[in-house]
Amino acid sequence: MSAPPYYMSTINQKRVARHMARNILEGKVMTGSEILRQEGYKPSLQKNPSYILDSVGVKKEMAKMGFNELNASNWIIKAVDKGSPDVAIRGAQEVFKVFGTYAPQKTLSASIKLQQEIEQDRIKYSKQAKKK
Repeated sequence: MSAPPYYMSTINQKRVARHMARNILEGKVMTGSEILRQEGYKPSLQKNPSYILDSVGVKKEMAKMGFNELNASNWIIKAVDKGSPDVAIRGAQEVFKVFGTYAPQKTLSASIKLQQEIEQDRIKYSKQAKKK
């Protein structure tokens, strides 16, 4: 999501983005609710952190600091080359989540299972057709 050029992030959105960036760089894993609580957001907003974390302002600030999808991919490559992928991969996953492009592994395993079931059905029906 790209913000219009005239869009200004709020001070709170900037603080949340800095907090998220710090966590990514330090390899800390925190929930969105924890980040919002530490930044002084009301409990009602802490219950649904995606309202703030997915906002245009937070995404714009993260991109300004260099936390975007391309850089996240580059971090993984550099970290693997250095032999320390754990922190970089966790950080990259957080960036992908912020920009809405993180795909959990569950989707992959579900699609593989479906493909296996289709293949089994195909074999079953082809055997039945040969018998006739």
